Amino acid sequence: GALIATRWRSTLEGAHVYTVDASDPGALALTGETLMPRQEGLDSDTDNSGVLGFLDALAPSPDGGRVVIPALKANVVTGRFRTGEDLTSQTTARAALGEVLIGAPHALARDSFRHSFDDLDRASAGVFSPLGDRLFLAMMGAQVVVVVDGFDFFSVASIDGVGEAPQGLALSPDGRTLYVHAFLSRSVRVYDVSSLSREPTLVGEIPTTATEPLAPDVLEGKRIFFRSRDPRMSRTSYLSCASCHLDGESDGLSWDFTQRGEGVRDTISLRGRAGAAPLHWSANFDEVQDFEHDIRSAQGGEGFLDDAPFDEAPLGAPKAGRSAELDALAAYVTSLSAHGESPETADAATVARGEAVFRAAGCDACHTGPEYTDSAFVDGAPLVHDVGTLGPASGGRLGGPLPGLDTPSLRGLWRSAPYLHDGSAPTLRAVLLDRNPDDRHGVTSSLSEDALADLEDFLRAL
Repeated sequence: GALIATRWRSTLEGAHVYTVDASDPGALALTGETLMPRQEGLDSDTDNSGVLGFLDALAPSPDGGRVVIPALKANVVTGRFRTGEDLTSQTTARAALGEVLIGAPHALARDSFRHSFDDLDRASAGVFSPLGDRLFLAMMGAQVVVVVDGFDFFSVASIDGVGEAPQGLALSPDGRTLYVHAFLSRSVRVYDVSSLSREPTLVGEIPTTATEPLAPDVLEGKRIFFRSRDPRMSRTSYLSCASCHLDGESDGLSWDFTQRGEGVRDTISLRGRAGAAPLHWSANFDEVQDFEHDIRSAQGGEGFLDDAPFDEAPLGAPKAGRSAELDALAAYVTSLSAHGESPETADAATVARGEAVFRAAGCDACHTGPEYTDSAFVDGAPLVHDVGTLGPASGGRLGGPLPGLDTPSLRGLWRSAPYLHDGSAPTLRAVLLDRNPDDRHGVTSSLSEDALADLEDFLRAL
């Protein structure tokens, strides 16, 4: 009689779980929201602080009394600016799960438990055994299924090499056969799990596509993007590009990258940007292949380049053409050229009024052209602006001063909150007013309520 739904992205406060009374299917009623708060003070080689994110794989127990939520725990607590402690490859993110208890249909779900996993990235799917005594969990980038006790969540068995990016699990009604959907292997793999005293055996594989929709280099790049088990990508399978940019999206979180010579930075969605340089808020990369620097430092990976070209600065000689893997990764990121349709539709008259306000306020001085950005290199240097949003948390750029920020595209604003480089504006209204007191980020202080509403509707409809 109850529905449990999650907010896919977490916030800096934690993960959000919603309870809906479904005892009367004709009159669904929101019972309320449960916050699974962020955890602090847990950083070690076996756990980290943070919030549970990318919540899209709820696993109900057979008795209906609880729901386990596989996730990735993102450490947006720790950092040199925030806590005085640096993130490491072992304390940045890891696989974790949460549990909520379900009472009567009208009762709010209760946050009950959290469990972290060692040497594994995001938990992407889960399914209970028929009796509820075992829980099967897929670890997306590590390409492993871990079997845990259904109550204390400690590991009892595992299946290695289940395919590229497993994101779905199912058990036969008798609990003896496990189906693993490895979506980047384009197959469902079938395992005999009747006995867990030895590693379960692969007994079949079912293709899921007749014709591959992606070009070979894009498909390989997408696999590399998700693959944390490759030691060149990550130390001990903790991190991949998908840890923050699952499916090319943003995790909606702001990270403390001060130790990287940067500052607090909100995760930018890769969708719609097509890998265009300059990259990042501070324009510190000029090609996707420069992510080799993040792979080797923050992720603890061995890297995909020889040492000689890697030693060159991010804005130095091109890295393109020096690593087949990095070139494939760039091909995938470049393929992400569509922002998606905005569900925040507005009538033509409202959009026209909002666009007129946008131009009158001078927003189009930087947010120009079809992508609403002037992002570019001019005479070899990135074009950046200081619009009054920099502060103590903004840090630097490549270890030096931060003169300004790259202009982000305004397309896709409907799904990219929180806003600004440090995630300090939870809403568009906060961008326009609260974080723009001196009108350096568009002349908005004198706008009427109606004009502000039209401007927000125009921006959300892009």
